[in-house]
Amino acid sequence: MEAAAEVPSYFLCPISLEIMRDPVTLATGITYDRCSIEKWLFGDGGVGGGKGTCPVTRRQLAPAEREATPNHTLRRLIQAWSAEYLFDSVLDSPMSTSSPEEEALGVLYSLKPSQATLLRILDKNGGFLDTLASVLRRPSYRSRAYAILLLKAMTSAMSPERLMTVSSELVQEVVRVVADGVSSKAVKAALHVLCRLCPWGRNRVKAVEAGAVAVDGGERARARAREMLKANARVWKDSPCLQAHLKASYPS
Repeated sequence: MEAAAEVPSYFLCPISLEIMRDPVTLATGITYDRCSIEKWLFGDGGVGGGKGTCPVTRRQLAPAEREATPNHTLRRLIQAWSAEYLFDSVLDSPMSTSSPEEEALGVLYSLKPSQATLLRILDKNGGFLDTLASVLRRPSYRSRAYAILLLKAMTSAMSPERLMTVSSELVQEVVRVVADGVSSKAVKAALHVLCRLCPWGRNRVKAVEAGAVAVDGGERARARAREMLKANARVWKDSPCLQAHLKASYPS
């Protein structure tokens, strides 16, 4: 196994010492993660108690200087580095449940990589989707939530040709996210993924075999499931999960 890539120091927030997810720059020229610097300047919850200084230079900031400017260039650099190196920690230990892997997934998701970046990840790591399937099998709901949210973004960027090739195991884990009710946001993302996958290749059949028709959830989840059923009714009418007296309602 290769040694883990060293995080460039300028990717780290001087306050939290963690990789910045939303880098912003103060009038002093120092860049911080937005969440950390806003808490420093304005106090917890913005209700006062802030220090009003630049943490690195210790310079007192005038009220007008406390408005931080988004550092889009640094954000893009962090995105590119994360896409190439950060997810390797998950690839190297696909069955781990430790927090560093959750952090890797969380950072990748929060950086909101562009579709071009996501496709580069796929091109570089042929087993990327299989790794996400492995993450979705973990007991950690947090890891699974991050993984399904990344998968939603990934499938939105994938071509039909790529969507046709997803594994039955991946479809099964997506269905399990809905069945387990990982979180409302994760369930919505999983249903979005299924809607994106089902029109292509044998993915509808894979979804039926994974038990998608029998999955129950909250009202919103059921509404999305009804949309999916209507779109794929002709394929799913022969599912063993469908009760006989309901088959007459399905188109021939």
